[in-house]
Amino acid sequence: MWYHNIVKNKEAVTKQYGKFAYRLHEVFLAWSTMIARQGSSTVWLIVATHQHAVDCYTIPEDDPKQKEVKLNRSKQFIRKDRFTTAF
Repeated sequence: MWYHNIVKNKEAVTKQYGKFAYRLHEVFLAWSTMIARQGSSTVWLIVATHQHAVDCYTIPEDDPKQKEVKLNRSKQFIRKDRFTTAF
């Protein structure tokens, strides 16, 4: 549907975004259509958020909130006795 829409409105898209952008999207949408028909497409969703003050590494040391933070991910999730190079 998107592929047919961009091809149908080629002149308007080329006028507003340029020939390169039109061709790039035309190829991408044509490829996406073929892959979807084959059933071999994969969709990923990546959720990114702002860094929140949740542990001792996300708050600067000189910030007064640093003393209130109880969570230290390194101490909780990384066991130094388990991963070591010492023999």
